[in-house]
Amino acid sequence: MYRLGLEALLGFKNNGDDLRVDPVLPPAWDGYEIRYRFGETIYKIQVDNPEHVTRRVRQILLDGQPLKNRSVPLVDDHQEHRVVVTMGKSTE
Repeated sequence: MYRLGLEALLGFKNNGDDLRVDPVLPPAWDGYEIRYRFGETIYKIQVDNPEHVTRRVRQILLDGQPLKNRSVPLVDDHQEHRVVVTMGKSTE
């Protein structure tokens, strides 16, 4: 049940060496935060929904650097990483 919630509502899917992020949120949600463990590595993930959209990822930052797609590379480097997902209308 926990995995179903992570994959369906929160939009996380582990593909082995990356984590796909594609949330589907109630529009009333401002966002959420979650800690995701990959081996001995912690990913602190913050999803912001400032425009209160149901879906659409506008940007993902990994340790302050933008990612080009909706996948976060997973590395078990025993470090703590920060992921910030911003939802909203596309800027393209």
